Amino acid sequence: MKKALLWLSLFVCAAVGVALIGCGGDDAGGNKPEKPLAELEYELQDDGTYAVSVENAGQSEVITVPSTYEGKAVTAVAENGFSAAEKLTAIELPSAVVKISAHAFDGCKNLKTLKIDGQSVPMFVFNKKYSAPIDGVDVGEYAFSDTAFMSVDIADSDKTTDDTLVNCTVKNRFEGATTVTVTSALNASAEKTVNTIAADEAQKSLDFGTYGLFKDISVGVTTPDGDITISGASGVGVTATKYNFAHLNASYPVLVFSLKLKEITNDGTIPTFVLLDRIKQYDWNALTYNMKPYPFVDRTAATTVSLFHQARSALKDYIGELYALNPDSHFTLYCVDNYGDLILETMIANGIPEDKWNAVMLSDGQGTSVVISRMYSIDNASVRYESMKDEWASLKETIAESGEFSTQAVSEAVEYNSGSPFEVLKNYAYVIAREQSNVEWWVNRLRAGENLKTVNDAVGGKEFVEELLTHVQQMYTNNLLSALDETAQAQFKTLYKFSENMFDAAKENNKEVVVILGTSWSGERGNLYEYIKLLVELYGTEKYEYYYKGHPGYPTSQYTERQEYFDELESEGYVIHELENAIAAEIILFYNPEVNMAGYSTSTFDSVTEATNDKALLLFGSKASFETTNYKEFFDVFASKLDVSSAGSQFNGIEFDENETYFLLEYNNTEKYPNQTANYAKHEIAIYSVSDKRIKYYKYDGAVYNEVGADGTPIE
Repeated sequence: MKKALLWLSLFVCAAVGVALIGCGGDDAGGNKPEKPLAELEYELQDDGTYAVSVENAGQSEVITVPSTYEGKAVTAVAENGFSAAEKLTAIELPSAVVKISAHAFDGCKNLKTLKIDGQSVPMFVFNKKYSAPIDGVDVGEYAFSDTAFMSVDIADSDKTTDDTLVNCTVKNRFEGATTVTVTSALNASAEKTVNTIAADEAQKSLDFGTYGLFKDISVGVTTPDGDITISGASGVGVTATKYNFAHLNASYPVLVFSLKLKEITNDGTIPTFVLLDRIKQYDWNALTYNMKPYPFVDRTAATTVSLFHQARSALKDYIGELYALNPDSHFTLYCVDNYGDLILETMIANGIPEDKWNAVMLSDGQGTSVVISRMYSIDNASVRYESMKDEWASLKETIAESGEFSTQAVSEAVEYNSGSPFEVLKNYAYVIAREQSNVEWWVNRLRAGENLKTVNDAVGGKEFVEELLTHVQQMYTNNLLSALDETAQAQFKTLYKFSENMFDAAKENNKEVVVILGTSWSGERGNLYEYIKLLVELYGTEKYEYYYKGHPGYPTSQYTERQEYFDELESEGYVIHELENAIAAEIILFYNPEVNMAGYSTSTFDSVTEATNDKALLLFGSKASFETTNYKEFFDVFASKLDVSSAGSQFNGIEFDENETYFLLEYNNTEKYPNQTANYAKHEIAIYSVSDKRIKYYKYDGAVYNEVGADGTPIE
């Protein structure tokens, strides 16, 4: 590359805009002192044109850059080209200039006039880094930093507070510049906020609406000739001292989380961001206690589209940015215990020290008890636990060192991975809860003698379960709901879109309500139609009105075969009202304790109490299948489809047609519930015939089953 110096003569100038070089003031004696010559330096570029810089600006106040040098165009201002020109007040560039490189005029504290081809260019700078666009010119970062041009500076107001305010300072407004408009968002798809600064305001607090490193900021200045806007600017951080993040799916975990929001958010003072997977279950305009959807995605998407897995990496990045902006902040993560790997992904991979984060894992207890039983129903389960503990420690160390997380890598690193690409640490919830002093485990119900019985009964199991239960905080939704005051209950009902009119049909017909709780479609398919008919035939329609409440994860709108079931039932005269599947069943039962219950196995029935035992009617499934549940003793009857090929030998004395479909009804007999013992005394079982919709009742005499009437009287 060829370099050359252009020696310029000195001129005495009275005004900005005179070509070549300006000068300073007189010396102490009033004489014009001799000034050093300014040296413009030219560097030949790859395209054959020159980039200009100044090696010695001397006392120069005004510099005009010629359009050519040695017959070749001057098209660029070099990086840091004029950063030494502290006295410079005005610069004129030729029309051929298409690039002003990074830091070109950085530090020219007196520079307030820019001309290109003789025309003044209105210039303003945002946070030193970004300059107003110039038509046809590529302007680099910090090109006009620390100059006398108009500037708009924005920074977090105070890192020790949890507000979303930033300080905005406007300096050196050029003539005619009036309103300044600041539009901010965390990224191009996130929700935007707009703030304005009036012409007479030099400083103002702006509310950016949320926290994080804002990557999409535009700053506009209104002028008599139109608006000038800097677009796509970034780098403004807004922080809080504490954050809550809830990445939750399923119904029960969200229910408990929302019922404890007052405590979790410290009465709404801690910023709390949520992704609730069953999005239709909630009124997103009624979020309470400063709870908000994830701010780094579009609000419409966050509240209408399932982003549970898609948003994981973005959540990790967002938390990482918040920590980088303020390492003194504290983070709390709420997740379902199936997804303990989220702790690795969001906290450990981001290098956040353990005294700066907490986690709470939530579970309805039903799935968790299955996992624990599968993992630890072995003799000396503590041996397996120790190996799993070592794997967890190794995982933490590996991910902390690399700063990288992938579900595949985690799955390959542990012996007892779940086999799911998402729930890779599903089997390690107890390990995480026990080994991490900063992790809590909130579970609906785990009991040694019930759903943990197989673990408890193994060699060394009793001690193992006793230790396990010390790391569990048992949560009871009825207690949490009861603790809400009147205002909080109203807010809660609004959040969950709870309707007080859902049972109007029963009220109009002066009947009691029976709520049938559904399950996954795979659990309902092929039997829901028959179960509902059986239920109605068993309890009749004179006293009861029937309502179906589907599992929130399996709405009828997505499962047309279920709708076909309901259509067929209606055509046969069975009136079944369908409730909104998104409403948590626990809420329905709590606010309507008078309703009767039936349906498939669900932890919702853990809400049943002794006081409402007479409302627990029929469970879909054999009595044995509910043996490990907490609610098996409450329900009156269990119904299950019979295997006709073996039914005759199983139920001596009862004749079965191999071409017919039958259901077995097993009556419960819990001594403390008189309604059960009274029914059991009449008939221990019943057989429902699908084709003729007939129920026959039977008593067992020790050898054969004898048919009796519904009231227990023998049938000859």
